[in-house]
Amino acid sequence: MAKPKMALDFDNVFVASLELVGRICLEKKGIVLPPHVYRYTEWTNPLLSEEEFLEAVYHVASPVEWAEQVALMPGVLEGVRELLASGVEIDILTARGHYPGEIESVVHVLTKHALDLRIIGTAYQPKVDFLDGHVLILDDQLHEFEGMPESMHRLLFSGPHNQHVHQDLEPGIRLIHDWPHAVETIKELLRL
Repeated sequence: MAKPKMALDFDNVFVASLELVGRICLEKKGIVLPPHVYRYTEWTNPLLSEEEFLEAVYHVASPVEWAEQVALMPGVLEGVRELLASGVEIDILTARGHYPGEIESVVHVLTKHALDLRIIGTAYQPKVDFLDGHVLILDDQLHEFEGMPESMHRLLFSGPHNQHVHQDLEPGIRLIHDWPHAVETIKELLRL
């Protein structure tokens, strides 16, 4: 019997990259990044230029240095390992892939924690185009679910930057509060 395939987002689901960006903005620019900010375009009355924001997000360090600085989401290692042991095939499906070093950062984090997962970098193209054979996706961005079939299990990982969307979830999208909740929900949905 084939293993069920799951797509797992990287930023703010596997690693706390927004937390790192906020720390970098504070240290380098003395600016507090509002908790709801995910992209520069979502930040009204920005105190940083778009170039400065992108510098903080993508070019602050080499891929290895970035990977060494970023924290893991609480419970992610235990959760991923439990799902793998339960027979789930997990792919990292990340929007990364356009800027130099983005995929290398993902590789370094996974290698550091002895996880041999396939990485699919979409280079900011719609993730739906890369979900061949996947039955479940866990992401922190609601817009990533656009165009995905209703039959696919779509799980939205909750965080300060996406609190405003929780009231507008369409049928078939489940809100996930943390990694223990993710594991419990995934095992229930996949009947593991």
